[in-house]
Amino acid sequence: YDSRLFNGKDILSSDEGLVIFADHSWISDKGSYSYKKREFIGEGSSDYIKLINEKVNNSYIIAKNILQYDYYRLLADGNS
Repeated sequence: YDSRLFNGKDILSSDEGLVIFADHSWISDKGSYSYKKREFIGEGSSDYIKLINEKVNNSYIIAKNILQYDYYRLLADGNS
Protein backbone atom coordinates (compact mmCIF):
# COMPACT_ATOMS: atom_id res chain seq x y z
CA TYR A 1 0.00 0.00 0.00
CA ASP A 2 1.46 3.33 -1.07
CA SER A 3 -0.89 6.25 -0.37
CA ARG A 4 0.94 8.37 -2.95
CA LEU A 5 -0.71 6.28 -5.66
CA PHE A 6 -4.23 7.21 -4.63
CA ASN A 7 -6.26 10.31 -5.32
CA GLY A 8 -7.28 11.91 -2.04
CA LYS A 9 -5.92 12.02 1.50
CA ASP A 10 -5.27 9.33 4.04
CA ILE A 11 -7.82 9.46 6.85
CA LEU A 12 -4.93 9.59 9.35
CA SER A 13 -3.31 12.54 7.60
CA SER A 14 -2.78 15.75 9.54
CA ASP A 15 -3.86 17.77 6.48
CA GLU A 16 -7.08 19.79 6.51
CA GLY A 17 -10.14 17.61 6.13
CA LEU A 18 -11.98 17.80 2.82
CA VAL A 19 -15.01 15.78 1.72
CA ILE A 20 -15.86 15.97 -1.98
CA PHE A 21 -19.30 15.05 -3.29
CA ALA A 22 -20.28 13.81 -6.74
CA ASP A 23 -21.76 17.18 -7.73
CA HIS A 24 -18.47 19.02 -6.91
CA SER A 25 -19.87 20.33 -3.62
CA TRP A 26 -17.56 19.97 -0.64
CA ILE A 27 -17.15 20.27 3.11
CA SER A 28 -13.92 21.37 4.75
CA ASP A 29 -12.82 22.27 8.26
CA LYS A 30 -13.90 25.85 7.52
CA GLY A 31 -17.37 25.26 6.07
CA SER A 32 -19.39 23.82 3.24
CA TYR A 33 -19.79 24.79 -0.40
CA SER A 34 -22.81 24.01 -2.58
CA TYR A 35 -21.68 23.80 -6.20
CA LYS A 36 -25.28 23.90 -7.41
CA LYS A 37 -26.09 27.09 -5.50
CA ARG A 38 -22.54 28.53 -5.74
CA GLU A 39 -22.87 29.24 -2.03
CA PHE A 40 -20.35 28.88 0.82
CA ILE A 41 -21.45 28.66 4.42
CA GLY A 42 -18.67 29.03 6.95
CA GLU A 43 -15.53 31.00 7.65
CA GLY A 44 -13.48 31.35 4.50
CA SER A 45 -12.36 34.10 2.15
CA SER A 46 -13.12 34.15 -1.56
CA ASP A 47 -9.48 33.13 -2.14
CA TYR A 48 -9.95 30.10 0.13
CA ILE A 49 -13.12 29.07 -1.72
CA LYS A 50 -11.36 29.45 -5.06
CA LEU A 51 -8.41 27.37 -3.83
CA ILE A 52 -10.62 24.51 -2.59
CA ASN A 53 -12.71 24.61 -5.79
CA GLU A 54 -9.46 24.23 -7.76
CA LYS A 55 -8.42 21.27 -5.57
CA VAL A 56 -11.81 19.64 -6.13
CA ASN A 57 -11.60 20.25 -9.88
CA ASN A 58 -8.07 18.83 -10.01
CA SER A 59 -9.19 15.78 -8.07
CA TYR A 60 -11.86 15.07 -10.68
CA ILE A 61 -9.36 15.53 -13.52
CA ILE A 62 -6.92 13.12 -11.85
CA ALA A 63 -9.65 10.52 -11.28
CA LYS A 64 -10.82 10.82 -14.88
CA ASN A 65 -7.28 10.34 -16.19
CA ILE A 66 -6.64 7.35 -13.90
CA LEU A 67 -9.67 5.65 -15.43
CA GLN A 68 -9.12 6.82 -19.00
CA TYR A 69 -5.49 5.68 -19.16
CA ASP A 70 -5.89 2.61 -16.90
CA TYR A 71 -3.08 3.95 -14.73
CA TYR A 72 -3.05 1.13 -12.17
CA ARG A 73 -2.75 -1.53 -14.86
CA LEU A 74 0.22 0.37 -16.26
CA LEU A 75 1.81 0.38 -12.80
CA ALA A 76 1.19 -3.34 -12.36
CA ASP A 77 2.73 -4.04 -15.77
CA GLY A 78 5.76 -1.87 -14.95
CA ASN A 79 5.08 0.64 -17.75
CA SER A 80 4.81 3.78 -15.62
